[in-house]
Amino acid sequence: MTSAISVNKDILDQTNFFFIIGRPRSGTTLIRTLFDAHPNVCIPLETRVIPNLYPKYGHLNKWTKTKLKSFYFDATRQLHFNNWTANREKLLADLLSMEGKASYADVVKVFYLNYISFFNKEQITLIGDKTPYNLHYLPILKSVFPEAKYINIIRDPHEHILSMKKVDFGSSNTAKLSYHWNLANKIVNKFKDKNQNNFKTVIFEEFLINPEIILKEWCSFLSIDYKKEVLNFYQAKDDVCDVYSKEKIEKHFKSLFQPIKPNAGKNWEDKMETEDKETTDYFSKEAENQYGYKSTSKANIVKRTFLFFQLTYFKLWTMINKVKYFFNFTVKGKIYKHIID
Repeated sequence: MTSAISVNKDILDQTNFFFIIGRPRSGTTLIRTLFDAHPNVCIPLETRVIPNLYPKYGHLNKWTKTKLKSFYFDATRQLHFNNWTANREKLLADLLSMEGKASYADVVKVFYLNYISFFNKEQITLIGDKTPYNLHYLPILKSVFPEAKYINIIRDPHEHILSMKKVDFGSSNTAKLSYHWNLANKIVNKFKDKNQNNFKTVIFEEFLINPEIILKEWCSFLSIDYKKEVLNFYQAKDDVCDVYSKEKIEKHFKSLFQPIKPNAGKNWEDKMETEDKETTDYFSKEAENQYGYKSTSKANIVKRTFLFFQLTYFKLWTMINKVKYFFNFTVKGKIYKHIID
């Protein structure tokens, strides 16, 4: 494992930000690992810090030690932070050094730069984030980092669903998973239409076939040098195994410790049940056609009627969550602003 990155005002001014977005189990973790292996990129494991702490701290442009300590305690209590390799004492000290005038974006950068990678680092010029949860908060990401760039990873919905059913997080319901796959694409497309120049969408299966060509395109897009050695990311296995349990690695990250396989995304036709294929194609057909995926099954009228009522329920659930979103990031933000200021 490498040593912690030295954080100072210069590095904050010189680093740009980018986001890898996509549904869980869509190849985003593999892409994050590739960028983590780049010597000029800092991209931690998942964290929900940016959107979750935005209502409380996003408006701040002057920080006291009390506010910085509060940010530290809130950030380190976020889901997934315990998976980070980080020196908490250094993290707190670096945050406290931001006392005075500073943006929320700069404080977030300090937090991210305290992630300790398993790969050797040189001068950091780019900070990244790969958190599927953030897909639902794209306007907030843009508000915090107006010039940020986005790499959107799309995976065949059938493969995505099969992969989700293997893990112990999220739903295992095919209808719900395919609805969310389609919804995620609608959310991203709406955001992408307004941010074309800072957006790049990649089909995961195409990346697996031509990883070097696409990685070069990404590096050019992000204004960093292409480093062929990042494709040897899997060689860090021993260092990772010293930190994380073998059981966790085998269940969630097994593919990260072997070379990229071109045919890794072509298993669903033989492995997926016909009923699940019909459900997936019913909910995902619109986006399947957009990205060139094959729709192979059509449910009978009885099942389509049942799926229609499920779709109506999911849409209602989505509307309720939009109301919750409005409260959390508008009403609550105004309350926090009044209290903290």
